[in-house]
Amino acid sequence: MAQSLFQQVEHLESLGARLSGEAEVLHEIEDYFYFRQVEFYPIVRDQIEKILEFVPDVFPEDWKSPDGYDELTPQQQQAYREIAKAGLQACPGPVIQKVIELAIEFRKNHSK
Repeated sequence: MAQSLFQQVEHLESLGARLSGEAEVLHEIEDYFYFRQVEFYPIVRDQIEKILEFVPDVFPEDWKSPDGYDELTPQQQQAYREIAKAGLQACPGPVIQKVIELAIEFRKNHSK
């Protein structure tokens, strides 16, 4: 089984360790959604971590959001439900896709 995207980025640092002890990537991605007026979406760190844990086994790194829930594979539908339970509401496909893209960019920029 391949390492999840979360396992690949959880120890990478940009600004330095967070006081919370959580992976910096979770804060960086949460901040991205919080501070964007156009793309604002109330996603929480638990949901971000859950999404990244599903990459690449459920969502490949180049995953593109389909037009609807019914177009997800059964495994992706189950992951979608687990991601929703980790937060206050469900994450639409485009948000999941953006989280994956941001984590890949973080890995690219901060890998040694």
